[in-house]
Amino acid sequence: MLECNQAGKYRITDARGENIRLSKVRDEALSRVIRYAMHHKISRFWIDQECIPQNESREKQVAMDSMDLVYRHSRYPVGLLAIKLESQHEVDTLQELLMGRFVFQSDKEEYTKVAYPACSQASLAMFRVLGRLYADRWWTRAWIFQEEYLSSTNMHLLIRCKPGVEAKYKFGILRGELCVNAADFREQATLFLLAFKQETDHKLSKKCAKMLKRFGKYNVQYHFQHDARRKAMSPRVFADIQRRGLEQPFDHLPIAANSCDYALRFVSQQMLTRGFSVGLCLLAMFLLNGEILRNARDIKKSPTEMDVCNYLKDADFMKSLYTDKDS
Repeated sequence: MLECNQAGKYRITDARGENIRLSKVRDEALSRVIRYAMHHKISRFWIDQECIPQNESREKQVAMDSMDLVYRHSRYPVGLLAIKLESQHEVDTLQELLMGRFVFQSDKEEYTKVAYPACSQASLAMFRVLGRLYADRWWTRAWIFQEEYLSSTNMHLLIRCKPGVEAKYKFGILRGELCVNAADFREQATLFLLAFKQETDHKLSKKCAKMLKRFGKYNVQYHFQHDARRKAMSPRVFADIQRRGLEQPFDHLPIAANSCDYALRFVSQQMLTRGFSVGLCLLAMFLLNGEILRNARDIKKSPTEMDVCNYLKDADFMKSLYTDKDS
């Protein structure tokens, strides 16, 4: 069951208490935020849609370029998932994952191993719960990617639960909601999917690969899939933003610049007016901010046959080629 799209229940004023208007944010979403804020005894909170000017203006550009400061210094960043867990079993399964009970790792093993056989009811139930969470629209929006990425380990997710369902292990702080640390969820989901992917059939393995693109925690994936090599994260950030929905393609620029902490940036509206492409702007920003391309001869395609995100993924310079064991 998804949230109702109705809006207009709440009234919004400016900082001076003037210009009263109806909120454009969905009523149910705003109610959830208010309950979360009240729990933490917060009197003010930030919502992009209400706090950033929506008309094209210098003020809007400055606000978009400052989002990294807002998110990095936010004390209680929260993401609202629309999906609702319908049973006690689903809640218990998710909590078992968050407690690290679905995977284990031996010092001799390259990958983690699932704690239960991939064909077992427990592992398949966990896979189904992740599949339901994967379908939530929260993971598909580029502005939300920026918020979660910059909030780091402070970001929490609110996941609705059916009335009567309880969080046995104190993961819930609000009635009808499960509160989950986003970084912890990503880490455990990544470990489980990497392990499950190795032992399941081809069809489910392909689904795991798709889920990892949405849930995958960068450092965990690089540790297991790239021999623990340290690599520039910008190409991965660019690709993740590209996979998400943007009504305005040039919003890609401030989101990427904020997420990568770039000092040199482009004004989105100016680039659009001058007829530049988003990809060209990203490439220029990548280079102007000190990211380096390597002269890799093993790239199979010509750069003209690739989009910028895929080209940078193949051609970015590995800033350190030693492994943790060599350091």
